[in-house]
Amino acid sequence: ENMAKETRLLSQLFGEDAGVATALLLEKVFDGVCRPLKGRLDQVLQHARQQAQAHLNDLAAAKRGASQREGTDAIRGTLYALCRILGHHARAFAAMAGPEAPLAAVVREASGEAANTLGLTLKEAYTKAAKAADATSSSSTSSSSSLAPTPALAEELRALAAMLSRPVEGIEGGEGS
Repeated sequence: ENMAKETRLLSQLFGEDAGVATALLLEKVFDGVCRPLKGRLDQVLQHARQQAQAHLNDLAAAKRGASQREGTDAIRGTLYALCRILGHHARAFAAMAGPEAPLAAVVREASGEAANTLGLTLKEAYTKAAKAADATSSSSTSSSSSLAPTPALAEELRALAAMLSRPVEGIEGGEGS
């Protein structure tokens, strides 16, 4: 929103014909925001990574309880929302100030890091669920050739489907937009 206001202001000051110059000026205006924003985004992502790892460790050490399930779902939901929101803003900044603008690059990089963290979190959770399913099926005496997922894997898939179906507040198509 502020970037759009600054763009309008610069266009009014320097005229509509100064499109390229406006983009360069806009880049300079928001250049000072990049370092503090990058630092804060790094903190948020590091905290999310630590929470995700702590929950994975808790799940490995103990049986999964309802509160652990909710905590895991909340972390995944937060990472998913960060991916969507940061991706949206990276595209918006790139459209306004150019794809190589520092602000667009900072937000695009943070979006990628959030996506990687979410991907690793999901991969580790599904790997653990698959190992548990293999252990259950190898200890089972029946020679069932069913392709149905184990209850643990089915629960993980339901949680993932629920997370993906929730709208993300603050971006087009989500709540509050």
